[in-house]
Amino acid sequence: MVPSSRRRFLAGLGVVGTAGLAGCLDAIPRFPKRVHDRDAVLTPRSDGWRSKHGGSARRGVTDGSLPSDATASPVLAVDDWWEVQPVFGPDEVVVPVQLPPESDAHEPSFEGLVALDSKSGDERWRFAYEKPFATPTVVGDTVFVQGKTTYALDRTDGTRYWEYRSGYGYAGTAPVFVDGVVAVIASRSRTVAGVDARTGEKLWSTPLVSEFPTGIASDGDSVYACTPGGGDDGPGELARLDASTGAFEWRTDLDARVSTPTVGTDRVYAWVGRRLAAFDGATGDELWSVRLRTSDHRYPPVVVDGGQCLTLEQKRGRNPNPTLVALDATSGEVQWRGPSAHELDTVQLAANETHVYVVLDSHDVAAVDRTDGTVTETWELPGHPTAGVAVDDGTAAVVTREEFEESVTLLN
Repeated sequence: MVPSSRRRFLAGLGVVGTAGLAGCLDAIPRFPKRVHDRDAVLTPRSDGWRSKHGGSARRGVTDGSLPSDATASPVLAVDDWWEVQPVFGPDEVVVPVQLPPESDAHEPSFEGLVALDSKSGDERWRFAYEKPFATPTVVGDTVFVQGKTTYALDRTDGTRYWEYRSGYGYAGTAPVFVDGVVAVIASRSRTVAGVDARTGEKLWSTPLVSEFPTGIASDGDSVYACTPGGGDDGPGELARLDASTGAFEWRTDLDARVSTPTVGTDRVYAWVGRRLAAFDGATGDELWSVRLRTSDHRYPPVVVDGGQCLTLEQKRGRNPNPTLVALDATSGEVQWRGPSAHELDTVQLAANETHVYVVLDSHDVAAVDRTDGTVTETWELPGHPTAGVAVDDGTAAVVTREEFEESVTLLN
């Protein structure tokens, strides 16, 4: 039996230990899952290029066109072969960047989101956050962007509406917006999460198969998600989720790696291995597919508009540059093959009602007639592009590289 004096001594140590531990815990900073400063403003809505992938307002479709006398001006030096897509908001361009180190420093001077005036290129605001960066999405007066955390920012000044610790995103996983819900990929947990777009409150989380989700897209009602599959990960998958609950509406297993989907009027388009395939948006049934690739390198962009599907066909032989190609969005029949574009893994497309804009293998931006694939105008860039061209309201934005220096370049 332990003597009473020793019991009192041990009990005293326990009290001190507990108090000490509590004190230590109180000293450790707490990181809440969600920080809500104020409700995000989701109006006014506008059409146009809003992100690298996605649905009707987020698939490279714009009402604007480039003027014939547009000239290219580098407006912001960026670092490290920057490939994240510039995105237009009303009167501004927003892009995640890493800025070059100052003087002899080894670390970048800034990492995060920068907003530039779309006409002058003058900086409007910046918001620091951690890599890896995802391409942002603009909805009304809110910019949604994801790193390790998903943020909702005031588009006018870059101040925070809210943040939610969603987990890692990456350049292809732009947030999507559906009827008041923002869906994001938390790639480490292999889930798609639905968050209240105004407040940042988590509404649902849906686990997916495979190593990590490839990307997500949206229409007016649902969220479409892909997992890549292939190799030891089993089949790829294309799935449609209810935007309000995250429940699966359908799931389609596919026998090859699957790209981020692009949403048309009633169909979903995605690369499945080396073929471009169209799926019924309501059922997930495959409707047609066309083999357009000769390797399993990165996926070419897909723009769907006005019954036409625009993408890049990889060439055979020594020339690695792809060819711009137009397909009938209903049947998959090739309508025309156009000019050679820049490298397959860096080019993006932007289309208005009459033309599609693409970076040529000569490193110029070209306007290509959507009826026959002929080049009608070109604009010279100051260097090699490292991300595709975005067009909105008479201005184009592209990241270019000259020798060892990258820059955000505006054409207007």
